[in-house]
Amino acid sequence: MRGMMRLTLCWIALGLASRAHAEKPGVSGLARIRPGEYIGVFDHKRGESGPRLASVRIRKDGSARVRGRDLGRTGNAGEPSDLEAACVLEGLPGEALVLESGEDGPSARLFHLVGISAKDWAPRVAGIAEVAAHAGKQNLEGLVCVTSAPRRALVIFGERGGSSHHPEGRLRWAQLDLAAHALEWTQSGRTGLAVRAPAGWESDAGARAISDLHLDASGTLWAGATLDPGDAGPFRSAIYALARAQLDADPPLRLVENPRVAFSLDGFKVEGIAAPPGDGAFLAIATEDEDLGGAVRTLARPQHQR
Repeated sequence: MRGMMRLTLCWIALGLASRAHAEKPGVSGLARIRPGEYIGVFDHKRGESGPRLASVRIRKDGSARVRGRDLGRTGNAGEPSDLEAACVLEGLPGEALVLESGEDGPSARLFHLVGISAKDWAPRVAGIAEVAAHAGKQNLEGLVCVTSAPRRALVIFGERGGSSHHPEGRLRWAQLDLAAHALEWTQSGRTGLAVRAPAGWESDAGARAISDLHLDASGTLWAGATLDPGDAGPFRSAIYALARAQLDADPPLRLVENPRVAFSLDGFKVEGIAAPPGDGAFLAIATEDEDLGGAVRTLARPQHQR
């Protein structure tokens, strides 16, 4: 009876949290600008109205505020379609990258934004890079960027997997010239690394190995994995340590041999993973629960790391 009571209380708490966020659109990518302040993206498709960017604030009490933001002028490029990930260019204040999935276009595009700040949100597009790592359909959902030299950055892309054209997840990488807005690929970067999600996920039909990526300060690359049977769910997500960074080497990542689930979240589709807002949390996450809305919240340190 005592175990049943714990289960019932947990279900009620999740239900209340879900209703509290039901009218907010789900966030499909998240990156921390500074403690407590984030840039998020929405996955509106080509021709759909609505903001493409979000300013997200996670308060000290753990509550979150999400505000849609206009992207600003993109010239002849048109609005982004299906933005799925974001990263902040460390050492370049106010600069960030946001990534299209590439699912509904000839190729994905990487938008270089400037003017991103909590004080005065006036984002504008400084340039756009075509992400043409391979021929054919793309479905990119993860993005990490590491400033490597003046006006250059190593960019890591995560192909989600779980589809007929990309059944497995894959990591790819390239150097981005921030002045020319061009990606420079090596053969190893184009080929990339096939990703194996934790045991149990790869055996489910439609399981996605990568829903977002986050590189933490210790050099661990975290990934989300999701099950998404349809716009009404039921959803399921896992967050796991996918690789370790070795940024001066080729490849710049070393996969974890037997990854294991650090966080399991039933009923939610995690599409954003980012650094925590401050002390007291391990990660910040955002969900894109389709017809059910979305939520932004924090996670405590997993027990095996305490």
